[in-house]
Amino acid sequence: MHRFFVESTARPGDALVFPAAVARQMVRVLRLGPGARVIAVDAEGWELTVELTRADARAVEGRVLAREQRRTEPPVRVVLAQGLPKGDKMDWVVQKCTEVGVAEILPVACARTVARPEIGRAHV
Repeated sequence: MHRFFVESTARPGDALVFPAAVARQMVRVLRLGPGARVIAVDAEGWELTVELTRADARAVEGRVLAREQRRTEPPVRVVLAQGLPKGDKMDWVVQKCTEVGVAEILPVACARTVARPEIGRAHV
């Protein structure tokens, strides 16, 4: 099921309106329409199961079916020791690792690392 972040919180039976930017993605990119079910995650940490009732590129509305506490931490703590990539690829590595639940990322300058950042580099 697709997940989206929303600012407001709601209870089962309430109507929920998704922001315009999210609505555009839901309708044009994911091609979701009335009857589709999604997960909305609110600022308080609740997961809301929502069935869409109205969907167009400007606004998407749905009815909250269920509300449960969000499971945020994976059962295993993963620590990644990542060799320094060239360019700005580290941003991408951090983004993807965060998405899959990596708890900690340790940048490592290896013997064959091409990237050599000057800031904070220890002289050995």
